[in-house]
Amino acid sequence: MTTKEEIETFDSKYLVFKLDEMTKDNLTQIYIIKNKTSSDILGYIRWYGAWRQYTYYTSPQCYMAKSCLVDINRFIDLLMKQRKENEVKRIDSNR
Repeated sequence: MTTKEEIETFDSKYLVFKLDEMTKDNLTQIYIIKNKTSSDILGYIRWYGAWRQYTYYTSPQCYMAKSCLVDINRFIDLLMKQRKENEVKRIDSNR
């Protein structure tokens, strides 16, 4: 089971994933991705309804190594796992 703590404490060597506090109570949240060293914003992860999944929105002139893209993918996988678990809980509670 995916917990809120797993998402909040997700570890990456070069990146920080932080919940955008303005979206914390929304059905789908936005996560800000920052460089650990410089704190520059590298992009966002947010829900894309047309594809029914979280997607990465890059900042202009942002370049990433493969390891950073792998970390972003792992974080999105964690968000999608949590979303699916929450959907199951909602369905079960309506029965």
